[in-house]
Amino acid sequence: MSRRRVLALAAALLSAAPVATATAQARPDDDPFYGVPAGIAGLADGTVIDARPVTATRFSLPIDADAWQVRFKTRDTTGAPSAYLTTVLRPRTPWTGDGPRPVLSYQMPEDGVGLRCAPSWVLTQGLRAPTNTTPDAQTVASAVERGWTVVVPDYQGPDSAWLGADGQARGVLDGLRAARAFAPAGIDPRAPIGLWGYSGGAIASSPAAQLHPTHAPELPLVGVALGGNNASIREGLRAFDGGPAGGAIVIGLIGLDRAYPQARLTSFLSARGRAAVARSQDDCIVDAALKHPAFRAADGLTDPGAIDREPFTEVFRQASPLTYPGVPAVPVYDYHATGDELAPIAPSRELLRRFCRAGVPVEHVEHPGEHFTEVAVGEPGALRFLAARFAGRPANSTCTVPPDPAPSATPGARPPAVAPGRPCAPRRTFAVAVRRPARGRLVAVRATLGGRRVAVGRDRRGRSVVRVRLAGRRPGLVTLRIVARTSTGARLVQTRTYRVCAPRRS
Repeated sequence: MSRRRVLALAAALLSAAPVATATAQARPDDDPFYGVPAGIAGLADGTVIDARPVTATRFSLPIDADAWQVRFKTRDTTGAPSAYLTTVLRPRTPWTGDGPRPVLSYQMPEDGVGLRCAPSWVLTQGLRAPTNTTPDAQTVASAVERGWTVVVPDYQGPDSAWLGADGQARGVLDGLRAARAFAPAGIDPRAPIGLWGYSGGAIASSPAAQLHPTHAPELPLVGVALGGNNASIREGLRAFDGGPAGGAIVIGLIGLDRAYPQARLTSFLSARGRAAVARSQDDCIVDAALKHPAFRAADGLTDPGAIDREPFTEVFRQASPLTYPGVPAVPVYDYHATGDELAPIAPSRELLRRFCRAGVPVEHVEHPGEHFTEVAVGEPGALRFLAARFAGRPANSTCTVPPDPAPSATPGARPPAVAPGRPCAPRRTFAVAVRRPARGRLVAVRATLGGRRVAVGRDRRGRSVVRVRLAGRRPGLVTLRIVARTSTGARLVQTRTYRVCAPRRS
């Protein structure tokens, strides 16, 4: 995209709300609801702290949904307890599909270091407070019109710590926990969940999917859609460096410094860098682009080479989806423009190869074009993918990299090879016992395998068991989820992930 087009887009966005209560909603910086209350450290992640009704809009036109801003407890990238917000939109139209109403967690590209860049503010203010995130309200509205409950987290938290992977991932997952626990939203515990984000939203969605199996395995996630994913933060900054939106370098450094304060990144700033950072403490990306056109990282550092040495390299490693630990336990749909000038495609391809090697079903789609055209070109495919996952249909996979072998029970033993050109034919069938409660008795048990319901029976000893049959399944990972309810009202969740048809490492 040319410099003229980027600046024209920025000017249009900046030149262009309904209220939560009877009085006008305060700006986020002046609104105590965006603050962190005292005494929350002992709360479980995802605990609802408080909530308020709002009117969610697209371009200042109300979305046909009941909506709330829900404040919940989580932890930021440093691990400190914090309170984040998420906006929950429940469609007013009845759900007519099979099973419970699905839930979509849509991560808007928050892309900024000020609370006015937060999705919760954008969704209530519309064109009264436009940012680069404003057009994403249309995607939110489209999902609502499909009958899906939509959860839109402010995943950067009250400090707007842009690019902090751990905090953003927990903000997404704990936001879903809070939405499910928030009774007025009426989310069925069995409701399938999808994650979706484009650009900055993908930078948050990918680590959330990667953290999900260890941080929030009880969430019935069924699919993840990623678009224009900037899988390497270092390569992303390099793409902006000296370009028409070079100001992203400035707020990128601010966000990373807030998320990883131990690295003391601002101590490497030159006088020009300190001045730029001081001017952009609450900027969204378009503001920064206008303030610092053609800004280069080298212009803001006392030593231009420092950005490719410690501690910068370690911060980039921790912040980037490509080097973030873990892989999703559910299918992934990834779409990317081959000429993406702001989110280089090579790191995204490498991340997907890593997922494939771990046995994750990945459908990767590339289109000619650049970062902004891909928003419209790629969205229909993402919607189709999510609708299919919510319907329980099997996922397509374009993986060409074979999965790594599953761990063997015998040290040093090699798993059997899969004959080249022959389809995988898993035959494992086994029973998994439902965990007995410490108090009371089991009164209801529901189990799903790969998002689809499976039977619960009893063995010869009278124990509740789930029959797992892997025959006919596609290669990759499949998750068994057992949800039991006891006579005392407790809810017990068990999850196990199995690797299907892992070939021998060549």
